[in-house]
Amino acid sequence: MRSTEMNGRISGVSASEAFSRLADFESYAELAPSIRSIEVEQVDERTVRTTWEVEFRGGSMRWIEEDRLDPEAGTIVFELIEGNLKQFSGSWAVADADGGSEVRFLCSFAVGMPALATFIDPLAERAIRDNIKEILEGLFGAAYEPTG
Repeated sequence: MRSTEMNGRISGVSASEAFSRLADFESYAELAPSIRSIEVEQVDERTVRTTWEVEFRGGSMRWIEEDRLDPEAGTIVFELIEGNLKQFSGSWAVADADGGSEVRFLCSFAVGMPALATFIDPLAERAIRDNIKEILEGLFGAAYEPTG
């Protein structure tokens, strides 16, 4: 299994507002060119099931995940239900910071092809990082600045 983390600062945007934007999954496909589609199904007050289709190496990857939203804590925790990946889980977290907020994205994943993992896993990680960067830049524009 492989993990990746991205951190950033969002100037002039509170953690509460950043969380609201991050929780608006339906807007992602409009903001990030690599995301072909996202369908959202409300499970309960704090849980949604999202079906994703994203571009990957000239083709596409598709999966369904369950997303648990906690606006008070500023977190979204997600876990794979089914799809092209063998394993995919992680979280978003936002917190107030001086003059804005900080955002952190963490995920662990496994493509599920052990014999090709040394080749495919780095490509999958790059695709995940590129998608997250597109999402953050689309949601927050110039207010978003990567910090690591």
